[in-house]
Amino acid sequence: MFVAIAMRHIPLITFLLSPLIIVSAKEPPAPETSELVVMDKGTVVCSLYYEPVAPKSVRLAADEIQRVIRLATGSTLPVITEAKPPMICLGDCAAARAAGVEAETMAEESFRIFTHGRAVFIVGKDTADGRTTHRGGSSRGTLFGAYAFLERVVGARWIMPGELGEIIPHHDRLKVPPLNLMEAPSFASRQLELSDPPLVRQWALRNRVGTQAGDAGALWVDSSHSWNELMPQSIRDSHPDWAAVNPYPEKPNYKFCTRNPEAAGAFAKSLLQEFDANPSRFMMSASPSDGQSFCHCDRCKAHITLNSHGKESTTRNLLDFYNDVAGQVSKAHPGRMIGALVYGANEYPPSETLQLDKHLFVEWAPLDVYGLGLYKEAYRAEFDQLAERWHRTAPNLGYSNYLHWHRSRGCAPLAPAPELMKVEFAALKKHGIESVREAVESNWAYAGPNNWLLARLMWKADADVDAMYREWLMLAYAEGGEAMGRVYALIDDAFRKFKQQVEPFHYSAGQYDIDKPKIQKIYLPLLPQIHRLCQEALAKANDRRAKQRIGLFVDNMRFFHRELRRAGYVRADEDLGFALTDEEFERLANSSETPGAPPARYFMHKAQPLPPSE
Repeated sequence: MFVAIAMRHIPLITFLLSPLIIVSAKEPPAPETSELVVMDKGTVVCSLYYEPVAPKSVRLAADEIQRVIRLATGSTLPVITEAKPPMICLGDCAAARAAGVEAETMAEESFRIFTHGRAVFIVGKDTADGRTTHRGGSSRGTLFGAYAFLERVVGARWIMPGELGEIIPHHDRLKVPPLNLMEAPSFASRQLELSDPPLVRQWALRNRVGTQAGDAGALWVDSSHSWNELMPQSIRDSHPDWAAVNPYPEKPNYKFCTRNPEAAGAFAKSLLQEFDANPSRFMMSASPSDGQSFCHCDRCKAHITLNSHGKESTTRNLLDFYNDVAGQVSKAHPGRMIGALVYGANEYPPSETLQLDKHLFVEWAPLDVYGLGLYKEAYRAEFDQLAERWHRTAPNLGYSNYLHWHRSRGCAPLAPAPELMKVEFAALKKHGIESVREAVESNWAYAGPNNWLLARLMWKADADVDAMYREWLMLAYAEGGEAMGRVYALIDDAFRKFKQQVEPFHYSAGQYDIDKPKIQKIYLPLLPQIHRLCQEALAKANDRRAKQRIGLFVDNMRFFHRELRRAGYVRADEDLGFALTDEEFERLANSSETPGAPPARYFMHKAQPLPPSE
């Protein structure tokens, strides 16, 4: 059984350099046929150059190249103040322009890497310090090119935050082969939503994504729940006739009737005031407060339909409201955009053709598939079609999902779902999605492969998911990668079966929670097998750092076992492989974090309790 699972998820542990896109010969000049030697047996033969007035992102690119090459070779590349080969030349400068590259004409966040003469040029579209792109974000093309260069030439990888997640192979001789390459991101905004201390933000940047809207790319996206801020309760209380007719009287009603012209006008006025007060903000949200209690007055009910699964859809009411607000706001602020979340009762596109205002940026958040819901065949079958229909309805379209996230109580480990990533990103790329935001797990004891795969796909949506997954397992766990791959495969397969055979089809909040049914059906049967495979991985791994990464996973499982005991799922005298005595657990809980480890132990201590077994 284990072999079959492993072959489906990790057919063979191989090392794969992430591919760069080769451009036509009319781009940079044809590269030289000879290689450029950077360092040979301790002797530095090459320098680093960038213009003194270069943006901070270009100076960071130089720092990162210098740091990584020093760690790889033991030698430090000098930084020169005048362009003089042999050199690695960074950013838009006279030397790059003389070599045939004009950064001004490049796409936002794109970069080119090419060899010319006795130099390698890494040139990207870079936003000047203190400025933004025309869509409110930032472009750091040269920095992203530097990371791609280090990956391709040095073999560097950043598979987790911190020193333990940095892979830098040793080189006695470092050379740059003839290159003529270009890359640009698949999406203009790429955000992983997770706890983001500086170590995590640094990891995200090295993988060309962000953790906050302001650092996620060339496009600033804001479609956050905003009604409570822009239409506070004090205003709604003074206009009770604006209140939504609530179909769920047992729940609080934070919404107003979007077809009430006075309410819509007051909201638009409030949004106008926010734009006036924040002249540098490219986009502000007009999205509803959370929850699905949308108005069911006679005017609104006339436009409520049923989606393909027989559930109410209030999409038309919300889109008409967004159009109304955009029409009022854009007259005063024609260069701004309005974030418009379509989520829950509004996640299905309207059945009739509707032309949306060009100032609206719609962010599609398919609530029905949160928590691995794409494993349910009917949702999976319609995903591509829904993406296509939303793109026809909303030319400015983003995507937000909690598909790869659960509210992970008690340190319950989660696995990546590469099968779903393929479905998801193929549709997003095919239908012109401009931004992607994915909620992910913050506990890096087990979340590394999931977070890394999503980051890489956000940059290059058509990358080979299986190959990248094999690469991560090999880099993280070395000889233990095959066994750890089977651990993740067991968890992923169990979730697939649970979603398809046990969990109700229609959305419920529990579908992204680690609740009692998941503990009983998924985790308890797997614990002995997971323990055996972890021990196998530890025995096979010869690399010290690989053992430390496996040890992080094992420590998390010990915390998980402890929480299972506390919640009554495991007897005090029952050992499913990860049991510790009280004294042993206290020593583990109070021990120091592994030096250079990614954020993990913090989340073990802070994990929410599991729901009780009785």
